[in-house]
Order: sequence, then structure tokens, then C-alpha cells
Amino acid sequence: MKNSISYLIMISVCLMASCSLKDPPTCLTGAERCEPSRIMVGTGIYQECNDNGDWGNEFVCSVGCSSTNNGCRLNDKMMPSCNEDGIIQCLDNDDITLSFECRHGYWNPKICHSDKCSEESGCIEEAQGCNNSESFCTELSGIGALQAICGDDRWTITYCPKGSGCDGNICADNSIKACGDDRVNCKEIIAHWGTGACTAGECIVTECMSGYHLYENESVCEENTKENCGSHGHACPGEEACNKNIGECGCDNGLIACGGECIDIYHSMEHCGRCDQKCEIANGTDVSCESGKCKVKSCEVGYHLYDNTCEKDDNTNCGSHGSSCTKDMIEGSETVACENAQCMAKTCDNEHQLNGGVCLEKNCVEGSSKCVNTASIGKMYECINNTWTAKNTCEGNHSCNAAETACGDCKNSTVQCDGLKPEVCVKGEWSIKVECSTSIEHARATCSVDIENYCGWTCEDDYYASVDNTCIQCNDDEEWNELSRQCEKVTCVTKKNIAVGDYCKFGRYMQDADGGVKDLEWQVLDIDSENNSLFLITKYVIDAKPYNKTIRPITWEKSTLRSWLNGLSASSNSIGIDYTDDNFMKTAFDSDEMKYINKVYSNPNPDYNGTPGGNDTDDYVFLLSYEEVLKYYNDENDDLVPVVSLTEYVKSVIYDYTCDELQCIAAWWLRSPGNNNKTASNVSRDGRIYLGHDVNTAVGIRPVLWINR
Repeated sequence: MKNSISYLIMISVCLMASCSLKDPPTCLTGAERCEPSRIMVGTGIYQECNDNGDWGNEFVCSVGCSSTNNGCRLNDKMMPSCNEDGIIQCLDNDDITLSFECRHGYWNPKICHSDKCSEESGCIEEAQGCNNSESFCTELSGIGALQAICGDDRWTITYCPKGSGCDGNICADNSIKACGDDRVNCKEIIAHWGTGACTAGECIVTECMSGYHLYENESVCEENTKENCGSHGHACPGEEACNKNIGECGCDNGLIACGGECIDIYHSMEHCGRCDQKCEIANGTDVSCESGKCKVKSCEVGYHLYDNTCEKDDNTNCGSHGSSCTKDMIEGSETVACENAQCMAKTCDNEHQLNGGVCLEKNCVEGSSKCVNTASIGKMYECINNTWTAKNTCEGNHSCNAAETACGDCKNSTVQCDGLKPEVCVKGEWSIKVECSTSIEHARATCSVDIENYCGWTCEDDYYASVDNTCIQCNDDEEWNELSRQCEKVTCVTKKNIAVGDYCKFGRYMQDADGGVKDLEWQVLDIDSENNSLFLITKYVIDAKPYNKTIRPITWEKSTLRSWLNGLSASSNSIGIDYTDDNFMKTAFDSDEMKYINKVYSNPNPDYNGTPGGNDTDDYVFLLSYEEVLKYYNDENDDLVPVVSLTEYVKSVIYDYTCDELQCIAAWWLRSPGNNNKTASNVSRDGRIYLGHDVNTAVGIRPVLWINR
């Protein structure tokens, strides 16, 4: 008898195994993953069966049981713990729903069929079958990462090791969503995280989100402010503000300096239209700053829109400005009041009875009917036993018709647009207002129920609404700035979707034969996406000068051409000429443009063909080297070609050029040395590298520079 009882106990406990009829009974699993005398009672949980047939302690594994390592394949990979047994979580992973039940202090997962999961009972219906080799991996905050793999038409779920997460459909180490032993989500514990990695179990942020910069050993994202602009401790001087989004001092793209910050005064609620103007409209519920003006679209209950304000409902302005509420408006009323934007009866005369804000005759004609509006919603009444009895509310919450004998076609005061015709519901019928039109050139009229008076306008295609409410068209070299609502010149700094080989404008320089100045065009040689910067070379040969004004042994470092390009002092070149006032940078760029030019430190000047190249230099503007010509002008990019035209201005200052039917071309200097220390290399008129013009010869110039965007 005792053995029979034990056997029944075993049947009730063995969930995924069988029991023997030995004396005493023994637990058998029948599965290769678990050793004899142990049984799986959940994902990665097993129990020992002692010699008396009693169950001992439960053990938890994340990858199944084994005959070694005390029952777990990997003893250090435990299932994530939970606090209260019986608690259930239902979590969606794309098209798969997961159920997690807290049992014995650990989360036990199951895959539910479709979305059938209840936080009371877990999977209402477990997933049956799957496509072999199908898999998925998901990362869950507070639980960690797990992967599921389909084999033999069933799912096998395993938890990823601590400190790892998902890489596609498999577990992978160093996941930012499950980092370290505690499986923390790096994006949650480091505020304003942009990009980074989980390294050696630690969250390391490499870039913060826009408006923030790295601080304190890559573990904190600090906000860009006037005192800490772009980096900790970098303060913007004087009245200059910090452009928070890019972390640089000085405002651009239509932003205005307000209290040390660059503000979009066209949309800022705190600085709407000007720095000292907050966008606030009393009792408004939908308030926004649009084009520098504070606008309200809806009001609190008890208020209505009027002239961009929220006016209080009262008997003079009930529901809308000028809509009075008097007893003449409600037949049989003695006193009235404006409630919920509707004129409602409060008391009735002796011949009427109060019924839901209206006054109905005390004695009515048997069988007659009438429609009565309450809060603009019509309700039909029928006279039964000489008393008005409410029947049905008008379908669609419509109001009564003008005769108050039936329901109308709409609800009073509602508005709809029929093309350009705004229609207002009055006494249950649509009343057409004047068709919308506009006299603004290059604009077309619009009808909208969301704007005051319902009529508006929008600009035609390729035209934009300016700040003075006109429609303007941008020139070919301009693009529309939505913040300032103005056309602005497209420059290398502002041009969108720019790519290698594209042309853009930046600065101005002499280009006409008489020295007339035009926008300086550049071609993109390289893009540094990480630092949002461009490497540019002038589209044309823009000038012609000697590499060095006198012929002597020279390197790029001490050349007069380098001093002229960068505006260096007399001590910087071999013959002591001061270029601080007369130089390329000062001629080509204004002070705002110079802020974007990136100084290149330790620019290499390697030896060439046995001729010394000299020391590395720190340059804002420079020339290409021999190595850089080979790097950028090759078969990989057909848009980059070394043979280019020269400007009309260059023709007036150089004699060594040739012309064909299409263009005039000339050689242009490189900074690399030539075949001896009194010559320098250049790109010849046929596009090949020439080993040396004498340095005192006037040769074409194509400056290069890096700019930040």
C-alpha cells in the first residue's frame, strides 16, 4: 500500500519525466539532457529524487541539466531571479508573445500561441510546433536576454549568459541592453546615451545624444551650456551663446542668443518671438509658438476661443464671442444660464415644466411630438397622457431642425469644409459661409475647421510662406530655412545630403578678369561622418603664385605660399614676409565662416623621391600632397578628376596655360617637394604629377581645407 501511494505521489510530481515501479520508486527522465534520478519541472529546473522516493531541493540551470557540474551544464549561468513566486509577466517580442512566471525565485519562460497570454494564468495557449532552424533572441529589461531555437518542431529556450545580449537571433557578449552581471540596460543607467558599448561588463558611452557631451571618463553625458559648451569647462566668451545641438559657441541657422543659449524663437514656448517672451495663454489647453507668435487652438471647459485668447463663457458670450444667453432664446423660461457653452433654462413659467435645461408645456396634445435641444443635441419627445415623454436622442448627436419638429442634419455650431466652402451647422442645417479665397500672389486658398474663420492659404509648389506672409521662391543657390522662414544661401556648411564629388559654396574670391569677386566653389574630396566635417578642394584653379618668392632650398613649412594661405607672420617663412594682413584666408572668408574651418595639426610632409619634405605643420589651409593625389584621384570615383579649369582672373596673372574648345587649364602646386630641394611637385595640365617646377615660378593654386558642419 505504501508503494502504491508513493507511486501516485510520483505521478503528480513528475511533469516532464516518468517514474519506475521499483521499490522504492525512482525518478526517470527519459531525456539525454538530464541524468537518471533527476527530473525537469520547468525550463532549466531539476530536482533530486532520493532513495526513499521523496523530492529534495530544486536546482536551477539556464541551459539544461547534465550528469556533471552538479546537475547543470554550466553552473555559473543561472536563470535571472525574481522576488515573488506566482507573479506572471506577459511580454511581446515582434510576432511572439512570451510568458514569464516567477517560480522558486526564478523567471521561467514559455512561448505562447499568438498573443494569448494572461497576467493571471500565463500562456492561455502554449505555442505548438515551429519551423525547424527558426530562432529569435530578445533582450528584456530586468530579466536579461534569452534566445529560442526551434528543433524537432518544438522551441528550446535558453537564457544568454550574464553580461551578454542579442546579436541578431543569437546570444552575444557585451550587449548594451544586458551589460554586466546585473544585465543593466546602458541606455537606461546613463542618461542621454547616444552610442557606445558594453566593455568588460561596463557601460562605456562613446557619443552622447544631441545637446550633450562626454564627461568623467566616458560615463556621464553632460548638457551643453554656456559654461560647458562641447566639453566640460569650455565656456563661451562674453555674450556669446552655446549652440546646444552641436556644442559650439555662436548661433546659426536662424537661432538667437538668449541667456547663454541658442534658441529657436520661432517655435520656443519659453522664448516665443523674442528672448523675454514666454508663450502662455490663460486657460488654453493647446498652445504653441508658431512663427514667433503664441497661438491657442483649444480652451479649458468653460472657455471658448476668441481673437487668439480663451474668453470665459457667460450669458453675454456663451460658447462663442457675442452669443448671448437670454430667456427669449428658450420658450417658457424665466431664468437662464450659460452652462457647458450652451444656454440652459434654470426655471420655467407656470405653463411649462423644466426638463434637462429646456421648458416644456405642462399640457400637450396627445400623440404630438417635438424636438428639443439640450447642449446642442436634439432629443425627441412624444406627448403621452398629456405629458411630454422623452423618446430618443437624435442620431449622430444632431440638433433639432429649425421647426423643432424633427432631428436635423448636423449638430449646431459644428463646422465642415466642402472644398473651399466652410459650412456651419445652424438650427440643424448646414449654412454655407463665403467661399475661401486669397489675394496673396503665388498662394492658393484653403479651408480648415482648425483655424479661426476657417479660411487660410498655402503657397504654391516651390514657394514658401515668409515671415511677412508672402510667398517667395528661393534662388538656385539658396534653400529654405524653416526656422527663420527665409531663403538662405546654400553653403558647404548647410548643404543637405552632401557626398564625395559634390560641389558647394563657401567664401568668396576674385574670379573675373577685372578682379571681380564671386562665391568660391569647392569639391568634396572626403567626408568624416563621425566628426561631421568635409575635406574640400577648390573647384577651379583660383590663383597663381610662386611656391616660394625666391629660389632657394625650401620645404612647405617655410614657404611663402603656406604663409600667404594661412596669414602667418614674417617669422614663419624663409624670407621674412608678413602675411597677417594680406592673405588668402582674410580675403576669402568672413569671421563667421572662419569658425567652421578646422585646423589640421601635425599635417605630415613626407620626403619624396629622396628630397626632404620637412617638418609636420599645423595648417588651416594647405595644398594636397603627392600621396593625397594618389589617394583621391583614382578609378574609384569618376567625379574626382585632377584636370580642372582656371578662372578668368587666373588668366590675367599667369602665362603658362592652354585652352581648347571647352576650357582653359593650368598646372597646380602640391605641397610635396620635387626632384630637388629647390623645386616642388605639381599636377600638370595632362593630370599627371610633375616632379618639379622651380619654387619661384608662378603655378596654379587649388587650396584645400577641412570644415566642420
